[in-house]
Parts: sequence; C-alpha cells; structure tokens
Amino acid sequence: MMKTSNAKILSSIAMMLILSVSLGFAEDNSTVFDNSTSTFDNSTDNNITEEDVKVLDIPEGVSLRFLQLERQLTLTIERGDRVVAELQSLGVSDVSEFNLLLDQLEIIRDEAASYTNPANIPDVSNAAVLFVDLKKESISLIAEFRNLVHTLHENKIQRLKNAADSVNETGNYTVRIRNMIRSYNANKVKNALQNMGVDNETLVNEIGNGTLIKNQIKNRIKNTFESLNDSEGLKALVRIQQRITQNEVLISSINQTVRVNSAIRQNERLQERIEKIEEKVSSLRSSINSLRDKVNQGRGSNVTGNIVKMNNGKSDSKSNNGRGSEE
Repeated sequence: MMKTSNAKILSSIAMMLILSVSLGFAEDNSTVFDNSTSTFDNSTDNNITEEDVKVLDIPEGVSLRFLQLERQLTLTIERGDRVVAELQSLGVSDVSEFNLLLDQLEIIRDEAASYTNPANIPDVSNAAVLFVDLKKESISLIAEFRNLVHTLHENKIQRLKNAADSVNETGNYTVRIRNMIRSYNANKVKNALQNMGVDNETLVNEIGNGTLIKNQIKNRIKNTFESLNDSEGLKALVRIQQRITQNEVLISSINQTVRVNSAIRQNERLQERIEKIEEKVSSLRSSINSLRDKVNQGRGSNVTGNIVKMNNGKSDSKSNNGRGSEE
C-alpha cells in the first residue's frame, strides 16, 4: 500500500490516470454525423470534431468510427432512395444526378464497412486518416444532394422531407455499435492497467460485457492504482505520461496528414468511385443486352413456329415456347 505521507501526491497521480483513461472512453451516444448532414438542413459545416479523433488511438476505436459511418450512410442512402422515388412519383423523369450522388455514397459506405473489424486495421494512423477523409467526402456529397433538392424542387420540399423521414433504420447497428464501444473501452482499460503493471482480466471482461458503468470503472481503476506501493506508483506514472504523449503525437500526426495533400487524395478516390460506377453501368448494360438477346431469340422461335404451322397446318408446341395450341 502507498504511504500516508504521499497520499496527496499519489491521489493526484491516481486522478491523472483516471482522467487519461476516461477521456478516451467512447460513449453509447457517440455519432459520426450531427444534424448538419440532414438531407434538408441548410448547414454546410463539415468540420472534424475532437469527438471524432479522440478514439482513433487503437484499432477498436477506428473500427467503431467506421461502423458508425457505415450506419449513418446506410440510413442516408435509404432516405435518399425514398426521395428519388417520391420525385419520380411526382413526374420528375430525370433523377440521374441524384442517383449518381447516392452511388458514390454507397461506394464510400462499402469501403467503411470493410474496416469495421479491428483485425483489418494493421496501421491505426493510416486508417484514421482514411476515416476522416471519408467522413468529409460523405458530408460534402450529402450537402450536394441537399442543395440539388432545394435548387430544383424547392416547391416539393415538405413532401420530400416527409418521404425521407418515413424511413427508419434497418439492421442491427445499435447492438453492433454498443458491443464495439464496450470492446474499445475494455481495451483502453487493459492498456491503462498494463501501464500500472497490473493484470486484471476480470475487470477487463466486466467492461467488455457491459457489466460496469463508467463511474464504476473509474473507481475500480482508482482503487487498483492506490493499492500500488510508492515505487510501483511512480513507475506507473512515468508509463502513463509516456502513453499520453504518444497519443498526443498520434492525433497530431493524423490531423497534419489529413491537411496535407487532402485534395489529391480526394481526387484519387473520386476517380476510383467513377471507375466503379462505370463498371456498374457496364455490367448493367451487359445484363440488358443479354436479356434483349433472349427476348429476340424467343421472338425468332415464335416466327419459326408460325412458318411450320403454315406449312403443316398445325403448330409445333416446342417452337412456340410450349404455349401453342391447334387451331
């Protein structure tokens, strides 16, 4: 146990530890987008917040943000599809610009989905930069969709808004995000305990299972720290300070990388999305041509059947796709 004479100093150290851990906690109400991404909100804010980057220090945190991005984009795309359908029901024939934007959002959504498993994130820094870039690009595309609606169909806004609002979230994202948050918090505490030279798998598992709330976690960590002797406590303090410095360097590096060559990366990804959309269009065109060939072959069979009928005075059922009957 720590000596009473050092209680005040060590209490401050304990609180520093608790603060360093709790600042990294992900909350159950964490979201990627705020109201500025609404299809009908006039806001154009696309800033990356401190909330966005504070959990990007370990793979579980990066995967959490990608999962939240996937969730938001899935709902946005579904609402966008409903808006397009409503426009068509109102007699709007050309919705190609809207569909192009939704196709791009779908590509970004699928890319985000590929990073929702922490095992797929070997480099936290690069993945974190990608998340920030994709979020910015998503917000920009959503704003473009919104502005297009306002510019071309201002008189239909309320009806379109009602159509979009009628779409509810599908899938099991709530459960998946909750489990990812618990996994992130469990790993943060595990790292903090390692900094103290302590192995407490029971506590880590309780956090991962959602058994403990945030204040209970903080108290358990505080009690663990205060159970250390003076030498162990000072060593833990040094490791904690090093960890905090490492996280600050990492977040600073991410922010700097995001700013550098951002436009180049954005243009490269835009070109990739264009190529994917062109592949999709080409595949669709190929399917249409194949279907057209089948239709034409069917017509040819009917013509042949009619010729046989004229020559022989009866119809050949096989030459008429099985629908022939004697006349």
